[in-house]
Amino acid sequence: MTQYQGKCQCGHIRYRADAQPSDPHFCHCHMCQRLSGAPLINWVTFPLSSFQFEQATPKFYRSSARTRRGFCPECGSQICAIDDGDDCIYITVTTLDDKQNACFAPEFESFEESSPPWMQARGK
Repeated sequence: MTQYQGKCQCGHIRYRADAQPSDPHFCHCHMCQRLSGAPLINWVTFPLSSFQFEQATPKFYRSSARTRRGFCPECGSQICAIDDGDDCIYITVTTLDDKQNACFAPEFESFEESSPPWMQARGK
């Protein structure tokens, strides 16, 4: 089985997933934009049962009625999101050690209507 590892910018938080990722996608929602400071975030999903924080744990911020987002309390890197009642964790692809892996290429985009007009006009 393939193992995926990642960390925050400063290395305070490290994590590991022992399952194949699913649903790689770009999200353009306003929450992702404000939390990242970017027009989109690249997410991938892992089953919670295969995931563990190996070194420290993120601080969680409730960003909506059903979603908590985890970030490093030291450097501020956004690492994950967890929806209440779900059995999966959403990981920011850019925190993975092997972010070049083809399995992380986005398969779809969510909330494209929330992206800035200059982003929508970029051509695909």
